[in-house]
Amino acid sequence: MIMSQLKVHSLISKLRLVKSKLIIAFVLILLVPSFSIGWFSYSIAKSKVDEQMERSATENVRMLNQTITLMLTGQMKSIDFLSRQIDNESIGTKQVDKELETKKILDRYLVVHPEFEDIIISTETEGGVSLIGSEKLPNHLNSKESAWYKQATENKDKVIITEPFISQGTNNTVVGMAKVMNEGHGIIMAVLSLKPFEEIVNGVKIGSKGYIFLSDEKERYLFHPTQKSGAVLIGNTTQIIYGSDFGKFAYINPNDGKSKEMYFTTNPLTGWKLQGTWYTEELAQTAAPIFNRTILIIAIALIAGSLIVFLIVRSIVSPLRTLKDTALRIGWGDLSKRVNIKSKDEFGEVAAIFNHMADTLKSVLVEVRESSNQLTTSAEQLSANAVHTSQVTEDIAIAAERMSNGANLQAQTVEESAQTINQVSVKIQQIASSALTVAETTTKAVEKSTEGGQAIQSAVKQMDFISGSVNGLVLVIDHLANTSQEIGQITRAITEIAQQTNLLSLNAAIEAARAGEHGLGFAVVASEVKKLAEQSSISTEKITTLIHAIQEEIEKSQQSLLSVTQEVNVGMEVMHSAGNLFSEIESFIDGANSQVQEVSAAAQQISTGAFKVVQGIEGIARVAQTTAAGTENVSAAVEEQLAFMQEISSSSSTLANMAGDLEGLVDRFKL
Repeated sequence: MIMSQLKVHSLISKLRLVKSKLIIAFVLILLVPSFSIGWFSYSIAKSKVDEQMERSATENVRMLNQTITLMLTGQMKSIDFLSRQIDNESIGTKQVDKELETKKILDRYLVVHPEFEDIIISTETEGGVSLIGSEKLPNHLNSKESAWYKQATENKDKVIITEPFISQGTNNTVVGMAKVMNEGHGIIMAVLSLKPFEEIVNGVKIGSKGYIFLSDEKERYLFHPTQKSGAVLIGNTTQIIYGSDFGKFAYINPNDGKSKEMYFTTNPLTGWKLQGTWYTEELAQTAAPIFNRTILIIAIALIAGSLIVFLIVRSIVSPLRTLKDTALRIGWGDLSKRVNIKSKDEFGEVAAIFNHMADTLKSVLVEVRESSNQLTTSAEQLSANAVHTSQVTEDIAIAAERMSNGANLQAQTVEESAQTINQVSVKIQQIASSALTVAETTTKAVEKSTEGGQAIQSAVKQMDFISGSVNGLVLVIDHLANTSQEIGQITRAITEIAQQTNLLSLNAAIEAARAGEHGLGFAVVASEVKKLAEQSSISTEKITTLIHAIQEEIEKSQQSLLSVTQEVNVGMEVMHSAGNLFSEIESFIDGANSQVQEVSAAAQQISTGAFKVVQGIEGIARVAQTTAAGTENVSAAVEEQLAFMQEISSSSSTLANMAGDLEGLVDRFKL
């Protein structure tokens, strides 16, 4: 069961091939007209033979009918003439000499007319009917009550023909011709032999097996090749024959069961039926040579046509197979293959367009691969710069943390100094010591603020470098976006080419439909070209989908770089703000240092300037608090900058992965 299903599936698959469709189409184009012409010729020949045979039967029957009529008419005129020659009155007397003389006249007439077997003169006497001549009449005719006697008496001016009967002397089928003699004193009847008619009938043939036969008004055979004279006709044909004067019909011969046809007519003098019949199988036998010659011609035409069809199918299927193989290779990613078709027809044009499409696709993919390589390199550089910037930012964070600790320490010291000033009256010596400590602390604060300012400047330079790298990467991404747009335009051009090819195949199908049956093969080719265009369109749509995916990834990269650029700009602004804060801190610390030195120099005058010192210390405390808050802000900004740099590093990694994916897509194609 499974094997049979596989065989059926394999057969269906083979029938779907263009080669099979073309072969079937050409075979139908060859066979249908050839067999139609052959059958038409055979049918015409058979019809002509039928017409000829029917014409032959009709003419033979009509000629035989005319012959019988002419022969009987001549004999009837002869009997009429004879009846006028004999003296009936003298014959009516009983003179023996006159009777002998009359018999001599009759005998001489029989010698001159051998077609008559006998001539009888019948006269009425007191004792009945007196016959002069032969005594060979049948008993049913030898009476004045017989039908012929009454018919002759009723038609005195005409020669009447009796119904056929068998001659007792010769055993031949005969008829009597009777005529009332002059003055109506007797009736002369000549017995006419139908042997000549039988010979004529038997000599007529219709075809090779057909024949003609006669039957009388009593539906009895007169002459028939196989039936005995006097036998009664049987069968359904009898009603048809005796139902009309003439006609033609077909019937089944009850003896052998074969089909036959018959033409019949009626003799106007005798009422006899003349029938010509023949076998219908002779029509096929006669037309058989024509049929055999037609079959031979068709066979020769099929052999020659098969050779031509083979050459045509090969010239069509071979380029299609080449296009199919190359399209499959390109669909698998091998863009190094080209269609090698040198013909100048539509296949050559399609091959040239297909090769141009492959070249265009190859150049586009080469540009995409180069752009993806540049994108990968730029992403790697951005990632390296982000790592370096992250390290610098971490250093800045550490320095900011230290500066924050120093500022907090400074604030505590200033607070302690304020407390000491408040207790100046008690601990004047401690004021000097505290002033010295403040001086040292401010000196360190100056140093730390200087280091912080330098660190901020380094961070600013590094941020400038990052901004330049990001701007360069933006240019690369923009170039890649433009390249992807050009790729999109190329794919649209390829799609338009596929659509134009589809339109060309549609126009070819329309022209093939106008061409009718002669364009069926070309319609199949146009359908296959259309399928090939649709496959090219599908491949182009797949490439367009890939390019759209690449463009979406590029847009994401542009958005990520835009976000990175914005964050870098914010970081630069924060670093500049931190630098300004460090400058202010340094100026404040310098002022504090000067004030501490003044405090140390004027330690002896503390008592007089205690109020001013308290005010100065309070100002220093405020400045210290501001410095601590500023350092905390710097630390927070640095931490935020570090987070931004980590995002930049993550975005650059994502961009590198996208570039790798793009390169992987391009590597699927063998350029």
